Amino acid sequence: MDGEVGGIVGINNGEIINCMSNVAINNTNSDTSDGLDLKSTSGGIAGINNGNISNCCNIGKIEGHIDLDYAIIGGIAGKSYGKIINCYNIGEMKETGIVREILNYEERVQMVQQEIFPWMEIDTVRKFIEFGVNGLNDNEKDTMYEYMTTKTEGENEEIIRTYIYGSKEEILEVFGDLIGIVIPNIYAQEGIENGATLMYIDIEGRAMGYIISNKVGGIVGIGEGTVQNCYNTVNTDGGIIGRVTGNTTIDNCGYLSGTAERGVFAVDNGTVTGEAQALTTMPNLLEILNAGQEDIWILDENGKPTLKN
Repeated sequence: MDGEVGGIVGINNGEIINCMSNVAINNTNSDTSDGLDLKSTSGGIAGINNGNISNCCNIGKIEGHIDLDYAIIGGIAGKSYGKIINCYNIGEMKETGIVREILNYEERVQMVQQEIFPWMEIDTVRKFIEFGVNGLNDNEKDTMYEYMTTKTEGENEEIIRTYIYGSKEEILEVFGDLIGIVIPNIYAQEGIENGATLMYIDIEGRAMGYIISNKVGGIVGIGEGTVQNCYNTVNTDGGIIGRVTGNTTIDNCGYLSGTAERGVFAVDNGTVTGEAQALTTMPNLLEILNAGQEDIWILDENGKPTLKN
């Protein structure tokens, strides 16, 4: 079950023109009664855009909270597979909760063997996934400790020691619920798939998947299609798109310099043409909203965009 929420509509299959949202969105999708994976999908204008959105602006705060799967947030659309043109986002975006992606068994095997602990033999990998660190023998634990401390150049040595050799009670005391934090960020620097920064480990120490932070985009959280003449001014993973999933055109777009953790887009799983720029000076809001049409947007007495009467 997905929770799609937008400042104007949840799902757009048509055309949205000249709309402004100042709605505070707090999308919490935590009903697990149907047993399905949960995704919280939020956009300043549309949760999901399958059509066209043009000459629109979001100034409202968007917060996506999820406890099981992940949050997707976009300043204009959470997911977009259509066109977004002449749009502007100045609304703050924030993920809360434990954001993680649980993988199936074979995906976990691949994750551990190829990306996390490449020294592990396949039998060791399977023990680690099924039983956690406690399933490893002393030599395997020692090898893991040496590998992790070497890769981190001695940083977090006591944290790593607790993770590998500590009791369940000691691990809980140090890490609480976010057990995944013990896998240091060095693996992200080596290019973990899906843009993850940490491996998610459950309380038994078993490798379960990724802790994710790559689905927040200044204009689009996840998607493909066209983003043209659009701008974002707030902190995000990707300045324009969080994750690209297919053929995508980014044309004449920009984001405020220093706000995008991973540049124009956080993760590229598709083909991107065009470019966007990190800007120290942003274009005039009204010029973008009035582009391609008569000047129907003005600023009210509070400096917020509004349509002429």
